[in-house]
Amino acid sequence: MLAKAKDSGEITFAYRESSVPFSYLSGGQNAIGFSVDISNAVADAVRKEIGKPDLKSSGSRSPRPTAFR
Repeated sequence: MLAKAKDSGEITFAYRESSVPFSYLSGGQNAIGFSVDISNAVADAVRKEIGKPDLKSSGSRSPRPTAFR
């Protein structure tokens, strides 16, 4: 995963849009919840580990639980 993030400059996390309090949509568009907070912390750690502070992080809605791709 680290090599892929470094090469692509991006990391994507999947989340469920209706799994309160883990992940859900606020205002119809913004994902929030414990899982989103953890994903953001993981993205920050990956940025530091690979030395790419500009690494893009995004979320993708998933109908089923998925770790990341």
